[in-house]
Amino acid sequence: MKFDFSVVIPFYNKRFELNLVLKGLSCQDYDKGKFEVVIVDDGSENSINDLLEKYANYLNIKYIYLEHTGNRGRNRNKGAKESNGKKIIFLDGDIIPESNLISAFYKATKDNPRLVSVGFRRLLREVDISLLTEEAVENNCESLLKLPYNSDSRHLNVDYEKSTGNKIVGGWQYLYTNCVCIPKNEFEAIGGFDEVFSENWGAEDVELGFRLFQNGCIIEMNEAANGIHIFHTEDGFKRFESMMKNYDIFLRMHKHWTVELFTKEYETQAIEIIGMQKLIKKRSHIVSKIQNVDTVISHLPENVLLCGIEISELINCHKIINVFNPEPLIKSEKVLNWLGIKTDYKDNHFELALLSIKYKEINYGLFHILYHEISRIAKKVILVDDNSNILSVLNSTEVEPFDFPKEIIFYVSAFENYSIYRHYINLAIALHKKGIKTGYNVYFDPTHEINPNRGVMHTRNKEKIDIINKLLRHEMSINSSQTISIVDKILLKVASKNMGARILWDEINYHGHEKEFGSDITSYVDAVCPRRERDVDFYNENKLIGYIPVGIDKQKIIEIKGMDKAKKDKFTFLWSDQYTDKYSNLEIILEAFTELFKNKDDVDLKIVHTGKNLVYSSYNKFFYQESFDRIYADLYNKYQHEKNIKFLQAELSEEEYSKEIFQCDCFINLNSLMKINSWVLESIAFGKKPMILDNGNYDGYFSDKESFRVKTKLVPVLVGKPSKDDGNLRNTYHIDVPIKESIIDVFQEIYNNKDSLSIDSSVVNDFIDRHDWMTIADMFVEII
Repeated sequence: MKFDFSVVIPFYNKRFELNLVLKGLSCQDYDKGKFEVVIVDDGSENSINDLLEKYANYLNIKYIYLEHTGNRGRNRNKGAKESNGKKIIFLDGDIIPESNLISAFYKATKDNPRLVSVGFRRLLREVDISLLTEEAVENNCESLLKLPYNSDSRHLNVDYEKSTGNKIVGGWQYLYTNCVCIPKNEFEAIGGFDEVFSENWGAEDVELGFRLFQNGCIIEMNEAANGIHIFHTEDGFKRFESMMKNYDIFLRMHKHWTVELFTKEYETQAIEIIGMQKLIKKRSHIVSKIQNVDTVISHLPENVLLCGIEISELINCHKIINVFNPEPLIKSEKVLNWLGIKTDYKDNHFELALLSIKYKEINYGLFHILYHEISRIAKKVILVDDNSNILSVLNSTEVEPFDFPKEIIFYVSAFENYSIYRHYINLAIALHKKGIKTGYNVYFDPTHEINPNRGVMHTRNKEKIDIINKLLRHEMSINSSQTISIVDKILLKVASKNMGARILWDEINYHGHEKEFGSDITSYVDAVCPRRERDVDFYNENKLIGYIPVGIDKQKIIEIKGMDKAKKDKFTFLWSDQYTDKYSNLEIILEAFTELFKNKDDVDLKIVHTGKNLVYSSYNKFFYQESFDRIYADLYNKYQHEKNIKFLQAELSEEEYSKEIFQCDCFINLNSLMKINSWVLESIAFGKKPMILDNGNYDGYFSDKESFRVKTKLVPVLVGKPSKDDGNLRNTYHIDVPIKESIIDVFQEIYNNKDSLSIDSSVVNDFIDRHDWMTIADMFVEII
């Protein structure tokens, strides 16, 4: 019997997951008589006959049992071979299909017989397994979608493509077999999965996609097709090592420049690759002429490599052994459609290499690692452009190596801590002005990949915007062993995939619970982020401890302080945070202010709510996702009618926000999550006295004489989920929460002395000089 679709599911021992997957397939809104389910069992230890019988009346099921090998390619090939559908949907055995999955694939492919449609997945985080029920799946997975999950990272690229019109070359880079629909005749035409990838994890699916694309298929992401990935633990470091081995196989199989870039994607977001691909296809990096080419040929040694040089006289010369040219126009057995950033040649294989220096125009980091690889496989490297006098360099006995400036790459998880993200960007900008190559990658947050100012305070400074765009688009390196990389602590704790060898930059000090976090961080550093000898040479371990890269923009402060203050007859307290949760303590601040100053005519409390971020609580992450906007809305509805409480909800620019601090009389920062806040520093720089938690979080920035401290109490915060055995919290630690009575006392003290609140100008000026980002950049330069 022929079907429209065959859903091929590789299976091994995950009985609980398979039950939910089959339940999801039995709830599809597509005619169940028009698709079959092919389960390929890789030698599971226990029978699943009862599951097969359970769904026999709902689904057309074919069950294939094989000897256990762990070869995913073999298992999927067998399922495809035994299938009877015109199109094959490969679905992992732990991906619950949403009810419209098959119909979404039908709509995408019905008018294009050569279209490969790739679905997305929502990656559930660790939750109570009792929440994953058949009833939840039957109800269109609505309750499952309320559980905390990570979005598919491919959304980053798709959103970028939609907003810019730039697409990744091929689209095969997105083809993951967890949820994908492929025409069976196209799958068979290229011979299915290559089973050579069996010993390690990864790459067999994108390699299949590469061959499908080379054979003329169109590969597109399908935003309507979604599956829910059931959480499972894994050793990320071992998986990463395994994937790298398969990437090496992939490279050797297909010497193609797009494959080279893809295999570096683990170090750089594919959005950067999109930009590089566009430039490479323009061939602006190709050197097409040199001076005195005939004379140059006569002076060349035997066994020469050309890289990024396309001149027919040179290529046809017998002295030229190999040519690396992406998108070549000249066809020759010597010419490889290849960049050369990772080759199989032994050290000093070539006597000489001529390398186009114009690769710098594509991406500086790409040129960096290309230069080092070509220098490894050639005894001598000459950098060439259209105006180079190669003869003069050929006659010299030695060639000066290219002097690469130090590079620093910041990996930042804007996912949970936007304020820390902004600190990294400010430091990167300051270092850029100091002449140090810097770049950044933001993991988990797609909006940053489109607009680097979304999700954080916008800036209207054109120079800063230009530098930010350079950091993100042009200066960013494809990371190499010569590049220093900084990763923030939050990313280290929540990252779901290994980001490569890193140095841990300790930018935030978790006061009061170092022990709880300390052991975790140490193990993550050792297992996930092994330190390289080169990094140790750059960094003195003692200098890293306790360093907090947080500062202020001196130039902006001076400009704003030169403005006139608005005339007012009220003393104004200002509170703001980028989002509102119960740990930002806005509710207790409002309660304290209202009790003390209700309807008082000469004092205001201004609330600036700057973000519209939908995130869930960092600490109660095993419970339901909640909107911080909703918490803010509840407080707004409760207090909006108080005549001396003013609410301002807007996405302010950095400049506008700084003006708010400048105009207020006292800035409030009582966030018990203890994020280092540059706005507090700005308040001091403007001559304010901010009110902050007495938790030592700002030690070294200013003394108690320049601040008001609020007494706090320790409150337990959930880190893990409840134990099934006794219901007690598995992991807790305590955070400082301000006491309302103490807030009232501090409010009263400030109010009573409101006419004399100021900081000595010499103290302010010294503070600005010490905490200016450019000064911090100087300190950073000394460290590296």
